Amino acid sequence: MPPWFEGLNAALASGDREGVRAYLRAFVAARFAPELPKAFAEERFAFAERAVRGTREMKPRWKRCIDLVDATIGDDVGRVFLARYWTGEAKARMAKMTDALRASYARRFAASDWLSPEAKRAALEKLTRVLIVTGGSNRLRDLAALSLDRADLFGDVWSARAFEMARQVGQLSKPTDREMFFGSPPQSLDGFETHELLGVGFTAGILQPPVFDARLEDASNYGGLGGVIGHELSHEFDDQGRKYDVDGNLHPWWSTEDVARYEARAQCFVDEYSRFRTEEGTLLDGRLTLGENLADNNGLRASYDALQPAESGPKIDGFTPAQRFFVAWGQIRCENVTSEAERRQALTDEHSSGRSRVDGVVSNMPEFASAFACKAGAAMAPEKRCRLW
Repeated sequence: MPPWFEGLNAALASGDREGVRAYLRAFVAARFAPELPKAFAEERFAFAERAVRGTREMKPRWKRCIDLVDATIGDDVGRVFLARYWTGEAKARMAKMTDALRASYARRFAASDWLSPEAKRAALEKLTRVLIVTGGSNRLRDLAALSLDRADLFGDVWSARAFEMARQVGQLSKPTDREMFFGSPPQSLDGFETHELLGVGFTAGILQPPVFDARLEDASNYGGLGGVIGHELSHEFDDQGRKYDVDGNLHPWWSTEDVARYEARAQCFVDEYSRFRTEEGTLLDGRLTLGENLADNNGLRASYDALQPAESGPKIDGFTPAQRFFVAWGQIRCENVTSEAERRQALTDEHSSGRSRVDGVVSNMPEFASAFACKAGAAMAPEKRCRLW
């Protein structure tokens, strides 16, 4: 955001040191408001949450405490979580799913009718180089040297943040460690990727209902967790991933013709999602949300291809395997948000609203229309469908 830096330079050059000091004091107070007396926390919530996001009430103290622990010393909690919940069965099923999704993408790249032969080879090479880390980081921080005092919350948070800053600065003189991209604690619910280090990560915490349930069969889990795995992998080959080569360098590996053919297909998604509205009526921005919409569409297609759930298999709760696959995708996008938060997301967030993330994807998949016997021309069986891979 260049204008921000221009404004900062102007403020620093103005000679108004008292103004700068006042800003810094206010910034520090806001940053540490949750650890300061109650009045600070309530004032910060009133603006940052209630006014900006429409959040109706502050989280109870115990939840805020858990969030604080995860943010400061979460790796120690993560070790306990992994020992208790990252079971052999979970590891095995996760490994099987990631392998199946990687193989699915390989088939889809090879069969692409718009990617040039050179770009196909680069995509397949990049796919083999993607580092997939599941459960938790293999580089959990050693916090033994961090000294904490049960009677000094503010001091503990200050010390923990200084400890982490010193650790990060200490990495500057060391060789790049690709696995350091995994920054979320194992107990969090998260899936993420990095273009520069060519890595995809999934926490152990995500392996819980409704995303994954060890008690359920593959159809439900591929519709949930499989779609998430496919989503994150897709980012390495989407409108941003195409700019980073097999070594994670900012070096586009598509030709001008590849980009033109991609943009023609991407425009279909831009137009489609730009017609969607939030529940409170705000139009989505199909250009802003393009990357995430592509990841949703590519990811669920790849997961369906990896499993090939039967449309006429044994029913559970009245649903066939193919139907359970799509029901699971819908369940992981359930949300309960205020109208203020929904409008703010539509205007500023690269993610579409939950309902649009479901409807947009399944309406583009003829497999959904077939599984639920949708008539041609129905909302979920449109004449024109968008597809990239």
